[in-house]
Amino acid sequence: MLYKFRKSSLPLLAPIITLALVCTISFLAILSVTLKAGGVDDAYITYTFARNIAEGEGFVYFEGGPRVYGSTTVTYTLLLALVHSVGLPIPMTSIVLGAFFWVVSLIPLYICIK
Repeated sequence: MLYKFRKSSLPLLAPIITLALVCTISFLAILSVTLKAGGVDDAYITYTFARNIAEGEGFVYFEGGPRVYGSTTVTYTLLLALVHSVGLPIPMTSIVLGAFFWVVSLIPLYICIK
């Protein structure tokens, strides 16, 4: 059985459809631009810390080096370490997550503007 839209329900769906389209287009655009650029060079520091954490070295930049707080994104570094520990590549996953989180941040913005 197909659901038939009443005329009164279409105005309620318009903002949701608009938000979904804006988020999808933004995600694809950011993903495309970031992949073409090869990522962001400062992210290498975070990737190195994440790899070392996942491989059991701890929060170090160089294997066997001192434990230092050298990443400005501790939570993101820990998330990437988790990603690496399950076998996903850190750089590609980071680019996809970055685009996803950027798009998710559009939702509160949309709500505020609306």
